[in-house]
Amino acid sequence: MLVLLALSNEHALVSIKIGEKNLLWVMAVLSAGLALSRSMVPDPRDLVDGPERCMRQVAAYTHWYPERWRHALGLHSTAVRDEFQSLFPYRLWIFLQVCFCLFFFSLDCFFSVPCMSADIKFFVSQEILGVWMAPFLLMTVLPRNAERLMRFVHENTVMLECIGPVCVFSTLDLRKYGTSCLRACA
Repeated sequence: MLVLLALSNEHALVSIKIGEKNLLWVMAVLSAGLALSRSMVPDPRDLVDGPERCMRQVAAYTHWYPERWRHALGLHSTAVRDEFQSLFPYRLWIFLQVCFCLFFFSLDCFFSVPCMSADIKFFVSQEILGVWMAPFLLMTVLPRNAERLMRFVHENTVMLECIGPVCVFSTLDLRKYGTSCLRACA
């Protein structure tokens, strides 16, 4: 309906106000919400083909496919799902839990909050430590090794016609730059 309104009168999108915002802004926000919600709907083929194919695809990237998942528990069980979700929690879920705990509790009692699992506390502590350690490393370690870093960049950069300057290892020439165990496979 809004598209027909926009086709018939394009000034209506900016002149009609809903609250403080014009109709174009509301349409943009609602379209983004619709796109986000559609991306969260699972593919019907994944539901039909079963979890075995999906878990094999995930295992190809994570290299984590325990024997007990395949045989004792079965890939379709809730125990496997719960264990997998504890290994790879959603970052949005972690962020929301941290915001909730920091809103209702102070930072000093953050790690004693019962609403968070030990895995999430460890992940959050790594993230917080990384935020504080990155500037320290950039100010202390990198200046001492700047000459070695620049020499490495200078010695290991090649010019590719279609891309430009790249690191020689990114060309994936295993015969020239690979280790001895990888040369046998190449």
